[in-house]
Amino acid sequence: MIQSGIWSEYLDPLVLKEGSKKCPCCERPLKAYGYELDGKIVEWAYIVLEWCANNGTTRFDPREVFKLWTGSDYKQAVSGTPSKVKDHGIVQKTRRTGVWELTKTGYAFLHDRRRLSAKVWVFANRVVLRDDALVSVDEVDPRWKFKRSHWTMDYILQPYQIVQPQPTLL
Repeated sequence: MIQSGIWSEYLDPLVLKEGSKKCPCCERPLKAYGYELDGKIVEWAYIVLEWCANNGTTRFDPREVFKLWTGSDYKQAVSGTPSKVKDHGIVQKTRRTGVWELTKTGYAFLHDRRRLSAKVWVFANRVVLRDDALVSVDEVDPRWKFKRSHWTMDYILQPYQIVQPQPTLL
């Protein structure tokens, strides 16, 4: 649970985003982690939206929705992705274990009637800061961001100059 009072200087959202402070008790870095709204999250949400429409409900269990998936794709779809989608406000947990619900915000976003923050920063499983830039479902970066090597088009080549070796005198 996020506490206030003596912790207020440590739990300031901008300080958490920078990650410049350490916990006074255990010396661990206090850092909020940023999650972008990317194509992976939107594709996952569309699969859930389609499943909910076919079943006439807004509640779903990711294990049921993605039961035909195998291997690491299944594990990621069931465990990792729902919490990232929750951070953006597209889905929320229900009181039943393992059951999630598509929110009105998520429904409006997926039908291109609402814009969401392009990036959110999370600390202690809570969103502490949202990006000012808003994106619609059509403006979301379509690339799945797993590794830096997948972002090859994001690299900006630095100008370089070939230097001729100078002869050395002994």
